[in-house]
Amino acid sequence: MPRVLAGSVVLEAWRLTLHELAALLKSLDDQSRVGVTTRPGVILARLGERAVDVAVPPFAIVVSGVDPATLPAISKVPVAYVTARDTWLDLKWVSARTLLAVAEALKGCVLENNCGVVTLDENIEIRLGVVEEDCQEVHATGFYTAPYHYAGAKPGRPYTGEPGLVSQPGGYRLLEVSAGGREVVNLKIPLKCREHATLYFLGLVDAILYLADR
Repeated sequence: MPRVLAGSVVLEAWRLTLHELAALLKSLDDQSRVGVTTRPGVILARLGERAVDVAVPPFAIVVSGVDPATLPAISKVPVAYVTARDTWLDLKWVSARTLLAVAEALKGCVLENNCGVVTLDENIEIRLGVVEEDCQEVHATGFYTAPYHYAGAKPGRPYTGEPGLVSQPGGYRLLEVSAGGREVVNLKIPLKCREHATLYFLGLVDAILYLADR
């Protein structure tokens, strides 16, 4: 469990748009690493003149060693918090440059229909495409790096869904991971559900962290 230093910034990625995520990552140095939490945690955060306990969800982004005032998303409280003292969180470190490449490619695919292949430093290939699949909403059926129980699961029984993203009402699998000689992540974005860009981004990050640990 890595130590997170006082003065670090913790951002709830779920509550940021893809534009905000890309702007945040672009503001960091190319050599920077950011943490991505894989389990819920608690931090003591500054809130005005006070310090309060704040619950941190999976897939929060942790940025250390920078002036919080230089980050474009820091003004979005309660989306971004500054830690008031050192703490420990379950997280994985990943290159900010890698996450930016994923965010920029996803923006091009979702907004401009400019989809294709992105090869990352970790020798992982991301393949993005748009499909004419009937879609009203997108559900996360589970995550590789952030396992937890879902509120909808029956009491006392864990959720056993396969990690990935599924469109509804058709139940079409949108995210597939192939681990072998070449690490490949395929994401198919339904034309009618392009507004779920942040969920697609976090699904891709989850798959990247999973493959990088293999």
